[in-house]
Amino acid sequence: MNRTSAYLSALALSGLGWALASSGCELIASTDRGLITGTGGSTSSSSGSPSSASAGGGGAGTGGSTGSSTASSSSGTGGSCAAGEAACTGAAECVAAGDCETAACTDGCCVKTPVGVSHACSSDGGTVCDGAGKCVACVAKTDCAAQITACVANTCDAAAHTCGTENVAKGASCTDDGGSFCDGNGVCVGCNQDSDCADTGTLCQIKACDTTTHTCKPNDAAKGTTCNDNGGVVCNDGGVCVAMHCTDGVMDSDETDVDCGGSCGATCTDTTPQQACKVPGDCVSGVCHGSPSKCQPPSCSDGVKNGDETDKDCGGACDAAANGSKTCADKLQCKTNADCKNGSCFGAVAGGLGTCISCVDGVKNGDETGTDCGGACATASNGNKTCPLTTACKVDGDCASGYCDPSAKTCQSKPNGGSCAADGDCGSAHCVSGICCNSLCNGTCQACTAALTAGADGTCGPINAGVSAPAGQCTAATCGNTGRCAAGGACEQVASGTPCSAPGCSAGQLTTAGVCASGACGTGTTAPCAGGLACASATACLASCTTDGDCQSSSTYCSSGSCLPKGANGATCAGNDQCTSGVCGSNGTGNCCAGACSTSDPDCGATACDASGQCVYPGISTACGTIRCVGNVTTVHGACGGSGNCMLRSPMTCPGNFVCADATSCGTSCSAAGTAPNATSTGCASGYYCDTTLATPACSNTLKSTGAGCNNSFECVNGDCASNACN
Repeated sequence: MNRTSAYLSALALSGLGWALASSGCELIASTDRGLITGTGGSTSSSSGSPSSASAGGGGAGTGGSTGSSTASSSSGTGGSCAAGEAACTGAAECVAAGDCETAACTDGCCVKTPVGVSHACSSDGGTVCDGAGKCVACVAKTDCAAQITACVANTCDAAAHTCGTENVAKGASCTDDGGSFCDGNGVCVGCNQDSDCADTGTLCQIKACDTTTHTCKPNDAAKGTTCNDNGGVVCNDGGVCVAMHCTDGVMDSDETDVDCGGSCGATCTDTTPQQACKVPGDCVSGVCHGSPSKCQPPSCSDGVKNGDETDKDCGGACDAAANGSKTCADKLQCKTNADCKNGSCFGAVAGGLGTCISCVDGVKNGDETGTDCGGACATASNGNKTCPLTTACKVDGDCASGYCDPSAKTCQSKPNGGSCAADGDCGSAHCVSGICCNSLCNGTCQACTAALTAGADGTCGPINAGVSAPAGQCTAATCGNTGRCAAGGACEQVASGTPCSAPGCSAGQLTTAGVCASGACGTGTTAPCAGGLACASATACLASCTTDGDCQSSSTYCSSGSCLPKGANGATCAGNDQCTSGVCGSNGTGNCCAGACSTSDPDCGATACDASGQCVYPGISTACGTIRCVGNVTTVHGACGGSGNCMLRSPMTCPGNFVCADATSCGTSCSAAGTAPNATSTGCASGYYCDTTLATPACSNTLKSTGAGCNNSFECVNGDCASNACN
């Protein structure tokens, strides 16, 4: 007996009709639970209805049973579950099949409840729940991906729950692709009919819509149409309002011949006599050349639509073999099928012009594989009109999906491994890196191309070891990820022992590079540069020295590329830098001196340092100094004192009070020059004069008495020398 039958029997037996009216749902629940048949008497309790016990809520069966229930779970030792429901004793035993249903243990049975409609989901390749426990592509058309044009609307198949599209009605407003109106075929175009176009601003041009290109291209009003703009009164056949001058029998205004050309339009004839022209637009034939320029008869190679041509240099008489069988290409104008290369002239009614085109006529013709799609229609020159899914095809290029099933010869979503641009291109609904894939394939170091994995295109698998990881994965870090993948879909790690910090050298101390260990960058070891050498750079030591500055310590010096200790006092040396004292001998060779030796005296200065580092000076046996004479004082040779000094003899004045004759000797004569009493003396020391009254002039400082001969007044006692005699 199922739970519903048990409930009806219990209701009849217990007379609980009044309870149904006041608390029907809970009554059904409590009665249903209590009527589960067991092996003995039954006892029932319900937390939802306190009246159930007094109303005789228990039911009798062929065996005793004991049951209890709450609002959230139940358990029992007997009873049965509905079809598809498994027996349970707790919620953990009940598992939902997907994102769109929940599972709970109720009355000892696993009861699965669908999630509400449009609840987001991702199982089974869907995006929303259908309210019946399934994750589907759509429930309403708003669940489908937005279209890139306002002229295509989304649809949702209510039965299959799949997204589709439908073209918006012709004439609906749109703004994409530079258009304004939908053409009914899913494209936003400039116009569908003349009324869609803006006014031209002149009566000589009539707004018009080219229904082939769906663009506004004004038509010129008939020549002679009355107008009042541009200062004119009548339309020429070029769409311009001009003054009336084209019918006066005179060549005037801008006419190129009488009443033709210029603002009169293409009115000049090409028949004899041919009328003059300036540009092709002056001629009925549209051909102007020659010298002087004349309108020429039409031909099928003049680059102008003229004669009975239906378009430029094609159609009409140009169709004939004699004229080169020049039929018109697609989208050019025609009157009959014979005018078209594709053999189809559409829209030519009652002798009017049609269009050679097979991609917009609503008919499957030419080499189309579907109506107005595939074949030549799928080429760029015909608007890339590819066919939708399930349409017949011959090659991949016929299909909007880019895939023509080779067996069914119909356009289908691409199989796994096919190229794609969006999920919708693929039958799997997974476009991964431009390849249709069997899954989302978005795990660490996963890819869906054979070039990156050991599998085939379209099958998701781990990326080959050593290959760069996808963007955002395995970001490189010092002693961490390398930025590449390892085997099995993991990030490759930097190997232990890999240098992770640069070596350093400072003040002759070299620190080696740190290396990776256990995911961290260790520190290097520091030691002095070998051989006492200094740093060559911030990261390395010198291999040898060239100057003392290349050595670590100031107590060493550079010799033959090596740093050697400086010598102590008395040590043999060949340069001052080789001695601790900084002094090697008296001239940079010999023995290291204890200190600087005096070498200022050229004769008595130090000559060397001895084995103890003391200065060695010349003794008294060495003459020193030079004979010198300055002013009236002379000095002769001396002897060295043994401590770097020269002991000179005492200086003396020059004999006879004469002055020095030169730098080394005294003078021996004097003279007077000039006339008394102002004569001057030369050759005598200061305070002396040259007495020339003597037989041999001599230096004197004795004052002369009156009457004595004189040359200057300062020689006289009275200080007066006149006529060479003291007064």
